[in-house]
Amino acid sequence: MSVNPKTRKPEKPDPNANGVIRAAKEWQDVALIKKKPDEKPTLQSPFITARTKARQPSPNLIHCYSDAAWCLTSSACGFGWIFKSATGTKIKDGTGDRQIAPSALAAEAMSLKEALKEALASGFKDIVCYSDCNCLISLLTGSSSETSIKGIIHDISVLSKSLTNLSFTSFLV
Repeated sequence: MSVNPKTRKPEKPDPNANGVIRAAKEWQDVALIKKKPDEKPTLQSPFITARTKARQPSPNLIHCYSDAAWCLTSSACGFGWIFKSATGTKIKDGTGDRQIAPSALAAEAMSLKEALKEALASGFKDIVCYSDCNCLISLLTGSSSETSIKGIIHDISVLSKSLTNLSFTSFLV
């Protein structure tokens, strides 16, 4: 739990998905994560590349948007996700928090992992996951490696094996 420096009262991470997204974007601005203007960050997961190339997405395709916020001083995080249909209709959403997350990247990965667990519990099999964390997308697609969240990436890989179709895309423009 973090402490508000003005009121000196404890604060829990904002469980509201909009608050989580706003805080994560603020953190990214501070971290100076830059993207090339002409870069198109749509990438497919190496976990299931062979299966996704062999078939087109089904009409039951689910769009999953996940995001997280992490507090540097307390290491607490809050995260949220929302599932939408191909027509943009909200199907389901959820939030969570952890008292300790080792980094903002770990918080983003935890958010996606929890979203995928919920997707499987809901019977969703064809999913496009959107994140504003390009670093996480690179880790999931094999473009880079990071040992600090290797366990969470492994968990996401295991979850992906229960899906028919899974891809990862950045929703940053």
